[in-house]
Amino acid sequence: MKRITLPFVCVMACLAWSCAPVITSNIVHTSQPVGTVDDVVVFQENEFLPGDAEWVGTVDVQGRSTREQLLQITKNEAWKNGARYVKISDLRKTGPNQEILSISSDLYRSDRY
Repeated sequence: MKRITLPFVCVMACLAWSCAPVITSNIVHTSQPVGTVDDVVVFQENEFLPGDAEWVGTVDVQGRSTREQLLQITKNEAWKNGARYVKISDLRKTGPNQEILSISSDLYRSDRY
């Protein structure tokens, strides 16, 4: 029984871990979160940021989730680091069957609330 259980547990752990989104961040400047996660504004690649935006760092999120789910994870990371704006710098599908979505974004803070 132990011989069957251990490999089964290892395989299940690998499957559960492989489905979780991967978050990679490079935060240079942090501050206290302001407001709620819903106050974080997302800008697309071709949109302009307000003039008072100060760069905080970058966040890359990748996983087998929907675009909205990965954007919510990105907004949570921005909020935790005191950022007010998220600017998407790259959005692409990767993997052998294009099943993995990857979002790269820059985070910006603002003194204006």
